[in-house]
Amino acid sequence: MKKDQEIIKQNNIKLFLSALLESKPIPRIELSKKTRMSPTSITRISSLLISKGFVAETDTLSKGIGRHAVMLDTVKNSAYSVGIDIKSQLLRFSVIDFHKDCIATKSKQYNVCDYSIEELSKIIYEEVTNFLSINSIPYEKIIGVGISIPGIVDNHTNSITLSTQLGWKNTDIVKYLQPLFNKPIVIENDAKARVIGEKHINKIPNNVDCAMLIISNGVSSAALSQGELVRGFNNAAGEIGHITLEPNGILCDCGGKGCIQTRLSDKFLISTARKSDNSINCLNDIINAYYEGKSWANEIIENFKYSFTLALNILEGCYNPVAIIASGHVVEAMEPILKDCIKDFIQSKNCQIKVLITKDVNNVYATGSAIIASDMFITNLIGDLDYI
Repeated sequence: MKKDQEIIKQNNIKLFLSALLESKPIPRIELSKKTRMSPTSITRISSLLISKGFVAETDTLSKGIGRHAVMLDTVKNSAYSVGIDIKSQLLRFSVIDFHKDCIATKSKQYNVCDYSIEELSKIIYEEVTNFLSINSIPYEKIIGVGISIPGIVDNHTNSITLSTQLGWKNTDIVKYLQPLFNKPIVIENDAKARVIGEKHINKIPNNVDCAMLIISNGVSSAALSQGELVRGFNNAAGEIGHITLEPNGILCDCGGKGCIQTRLSDKFLISTARKSDNSINCLNDIINAYYEGKSWANEIIENFKYSFTLALNILEGCYNPVAIIASGHVVEAMEPILKDCIKDFIQSKNCQIKVLITKDVNNVYATGSAIIASDMFITNLIGDLDYI
């Protein structure tokens, strides 16, 4: 019963802020209508957020004769969240304000595998504090830190179960970060963080279910249903990169053979290409050879297109989304080649479905993890909310 009450409170606070951000400034009575919450609940939530300095009453508004309505608005610079995206060769940072708008980003090259978890934690903390200082963002206004990593994250223990790209297994980086930051910290799978960031940047409504397909150094996916992440057992929903296509195929990083990412990720595409031409150094070399009519390149690209379409079908079959967002530097590089492939996929479906190719705007992985940290802070406010 107590858990049900907490869920109601969480949902009400999220609904309140979502409606406020969408229509600010807005009087309490209109918020009540938009959210279908009682005026009493609206008053209690607004009073709590006003006392915390996140919401303020603004100038009154009058629509003719009668009592003036007091407007509510968010306080834009009242709080900030930090997002950090950890990749094998790169750290990316993002700061969002209380409106969840990205206000600053930063990227820096690091070979993450060269450092211990403790050493990396100190590097991250120093980079973040310098980043905040340069952008004149007061540290005391940071309400949370979100971190995205490629791999399986246990959202119950806030630890990393497995990240083949980073070489981490059963890793608790929060243990080292928490004493440094002294702020709430949340760890999330990078695909899940990215789909949250894409939802905000592209203004995707909660009622539009969407799935995300990311192809870069690995292959991952995530999905949103009614605005909420689809997590599955152990938060591992979306790990399609390790679905087996060929039982006797190429050895994958996970230890299995013939995983779908051995047909799609740049590492394996380049490795396969070098068997035919050892001068191949990057993905663009393969694409150029394809346009030059090289038979080996044509075979690689055709296998890629087949596996890409298969991945879209897996997402469509599993999540039944209205839209699939495809991204990652491999997808961006292959975009001209994939246009007909995507068109054929859409035409093969009896339902309305869109496939969008997006780019990494505003460090979207880091921005998504910052949004998750902000949402976690809002969720934790329920302890100060004395109502059901």
